[in-house]
Amino acid sequence: MKPLSATGERYIPEFFSGVIALEHLHRYKLALELADDKDVLDIASGEGYGSHMLMARARSVIGVDIDPEAVSHAQLKYRHAGLSFVQGSATEIPLEDNSIDIVVSFETIEHLDDHDKMISELLRVLRPNGTLIISSPNKAVYSDKTHYKNQFHKKELYTDEFIDLIRSNFANIAHYSQKTTAASVITSNARTPFLVYTADATHADLPESRYDIIVASNAQLTPLAHSVYEMPDSQLQPERSELLLAQAALTEGELRAQQKTLQDSFDALRHDLAKAQTNGENLKQQLEEASQARSIMNQRYLDLLSSARQMADDANLMAQDKWWLRSKFFRNISNSIRKRKGKEKKAWRTHFSVQQHEDNDPQNAVSYSPPPTTPMPTVLPSVSQKFDPHITVVAMARNETQRAHDAMRHFCALFDRVVVIDHLSDDDTAAIVGSYNGTSGAKVTVLKGEDTGYYQSEYMSAAANALAREGVSDWVFFLDFDEFLPFNSAREFRQALVPLASCDVIHSHWYNLALRNLANGSVNGAEVEISDTVSNYVKIALNLRQLAGGTIAIEQGNHSVSIGNRRSYVGQRAFGLFHVPIVSEEAFWRKIDQGAKAYESIAHRDQSQGSHWRDLNLKASKLSSQPPLLREIALRYGDPVDAIIESVEAGNSSRGRSFKLKFAQSERATKTSSAATPSFNLDSIDRIMAECFPQPASQRPDFVTSLSKSTFSQLPERIDRLDEAGKAARIQRVMLSAPTDLEVIVPTAWSGHKPFLFTLMEATKPRRYVELGTHNGASFFAACQHYKSNGNYGEAIAIDLWEGDHQAGYYDESTFENFKYLLSTNFPNSGKFIRSYFSDAVKAFDSGSIDLLHIDGLHTYDAVQEDYETWRSRVSANGIILFHDTSEYQTDFGVWQLFEEVRASATASFKFSHSHGLGIMALGDPNTNPAIELLNYFNESPEIVENYYSILGRNMFQAARMKYHEPQ
Repeated sequence: MKPLSATGERYIPEFFSGVIALEHLHRYKLALELADDKDVLDIASGEGYGSHMLMARARSVIGVDIDPEAVSHAQLKYRHAGLSFVQGSATEIPLEDNSIDIVVSFETIEHLDDHDKMISELLRVLRPNGTLIISSPNKAVYSDKTHYKNQFHKKELYTDEFIDLIRSNFANIAHYSQKTTAASVITSNARTPFLVYTADATHADLPESRYDIIVASNAQLTPLAHSVYEMPDSQLQPERSELLLAQAALTEGELRAQQKTLQDSFDALRHDLAKAQTNGENLKQQLEEASQARSIMNQRYLDLLSSARQMADDANLMAQDKWWLRSKFFRNISNSIRKRKGKEKKAWRTHFSVQQHEDNDPQNAVSYSPPPTTPMPTVLPSVSQKFDPHITVVAMARNETQRAHDAMRHFCALFDRVVVIDHLSDDDTAAIVGSYNGTSGAKVTVLKGEDTGYYQSEYMSAAANALAREGVSDWVFFLDFDEFLPFNSAREFRQALVPLASCDVIHSHWYNLALRNLANGSVNGAEVEISDTVSNYVKIALNLRQLAGGTIAIEQGNHSVSIGNRRSYVGQRAFGLFHVPIVSEEAFWRKIDQGAKAYESIAHRDQSQGSHWRDLNLKASKLSSQPPLLREIALRYGDPVDAIIESVEAGNSSRGRSFKLKFAQSERATKTSSAATPSFNLDSIDRIMAECFPQPASQRPDFVTSLSKSTFSQLPERIDRLDEAGKAARIQRVMLSAPTDLEVIVPTAWSGHKPFLFTLMEATKPRRYVELGTHNGASFFAACQHYKSNGNYGEAIAIDLWEGDHQAGYYDESTFENFKYLLSTNFPNSGKFIRSYFSDAVKAFDSGSIDLLHIDGLHTYDAVQEDYETWRSRVSANGIILFHDTSEYQTDFGVWQLFEEVRASATASFKFSHSHGLGIMALGDPNTNPAIELLNYFNESPEIVENYYSILGRNMFQAARMKYHEPQ
């Protein structure tokens, strides 16, 4: 089961360990001591793990949480008799008065402003002698001492405030303190002292406890012992830590030995490369001779192939000759004689053909190209990845008037093009589908298949190959009219495809749904039940830009694909797919009857195909008379029919949960279409597909190769002096200023530096940000997001050719088109671009016209030196310069060297090592440039700062991936 998404505040067993786990699990272990045979309320139950723990000894446990996602997750994950989860809040608990023996409230009260209202509500549900177990962070230790501000906390309490609040509402209270060392410790402040020894003192209680816990009741309290919750295998344990340190020391020694071995190997390789270059001319001559010999062999092969094909044509003519046909009588007699003599019958071929072998095709011949002039490793161009992809859906329909509007509204809301193959419909399906052409900008193409058999595989395969040759679509999805993607907008859909851009094929698992009310019109917004298990059946989608060529064969049902040597391939798992197989009983049985008959009429059919429909059709009378069976069929669609019937008759129906189905939909079309619909059969399908999806002519990009006049003028000098007294608060504020959500995510090596960029821009407020080398736009879009969130006080300018280089890889025009789309869609007023060489674009900028310059183009020493020297004068007096890839020392990367040479010229500098390294230079006056103040602070504790921004960057990117990868 997929873990609940991490918010940073609630504890999730799959994501957290160490100190956080000790603190949370220990509190629930303590509460468990009072829960024997009690009715327990776990308020703010979150993921549900605590309620699950309490159920080990309680009579009943009710987990209440304000987040519906958390409640649904807990209901599915933790299933026990007596355990339930409901939605509610600490100030509005959906329970009756005097219904609970014990209320457990851990780390909840600090999230509310009105503490009295929460306590009043807890008292309402507690029975007269009930018990409250409540905890809260000790503000003096949790926040004041650490200068930490938890964004989720609204009102924290000091220990005495917490005690006074509970004491004013309960006759008896017991205060406990919690602190984590190598284990979690909870002590009572009223029992025998818990002595704690340090090097210079002895404490009679737990010093500087991080959390306060109070047990309160109007009845006599059961005393709880001092307790410790340990994790024997935790890295917090001293023995474990010592072992890890010892292992680390050994590992370090091994790494040093490996490093020496690698260095020796590298030196040997350099020697071999030098030797290989010396022999380059001899190799060149040999390659040329081999290429000439290959050409001669290819020509001989083509001559032989032509002769063989002529012989095959002559043989085919002879096989059709009337005299040869008349000899069949004598050939039969000859075989009769052979049979009597015990010999095998002789087969007489009726058709002859010659197949060309691909390896000998001159089109596939390896052409000679000279070796590089320097002994550098070959860097292959990267495969382009589209993040505003053109997406097509292909569907097949027959007599789907009841579903047509729902399906087409959904398709038009998400896809750029909708291709529907209408198969022998005798209703208005084709007219309804055609009426959606142009809706939400989607192009709708309707085709009619006229073959009587169920040739879905052949139809889908022909469409897939035609779309691949056309070259317009990036993604092609294969769906039916009863399937809906779990997205509320096209933007959500496209963002979900971002982390899948490198996959050639993806698949989506069915989530089978049963309608609560059949024949209720649109299924969007309908009450449905979802099965508690995910179906094994999937539907595939193709990323045409990533396919390596070869004929595409979509297998029956659109469940898998065969490409080249790969058979029944489903690729990478993506997101789920809502499947609503039954919208009305009449339509369902009509579909089953149509499908079964269509399969029966397929010539030379595979008997295993369509067996599900045949079985359903044979048992239609029994199934239609029992509504529970129809529900079970919907929730377990695809399972063997007999197994479904046996489960229901044995009283083992599927457990499901109810919710309101919602998915993206466009406006409803109001007029049917009367446009002509192209028709085809298996003989004409390839020709019709080629006519409908012709391959367009390629287009060349148009570069701006020169700029003749200045466009960006010099910025006024900044003279506002920094207030020394507010330095600490100023630095703390900007270091916590990074947003938690990224508006745009694209593949990048820069993700780990985005939080620092937000900090830097918040601290310095650059009036103009210029980026040399943008590629997909990761850092540039982060700068745009800052400007957008702060009223667009400045502007971001990207400069690039968007062609790539031998280090980053080369890419096609789609990268630039994606960048333009994302910029215009998300940041139209925050950023702009110049498509040009850096040396030409610099002419558009006056001296001192840039506050923040980011150099991230070609990373050789000569290239970055030229960029720095060319653009240095354009940076303002108090400007900042960023250099990416300062931690890359491989091959011809030279940013690290240039940065070390020039950083001394800056007033302050700093270098991050993570995410390939980032060098920062702050120029000008320390009294007026906040970046100098910030970098000087960083240099006081560089390792702590490095760790802080590395973790922050990783968490920010992972949160973005979790958000867009698989919608809930």
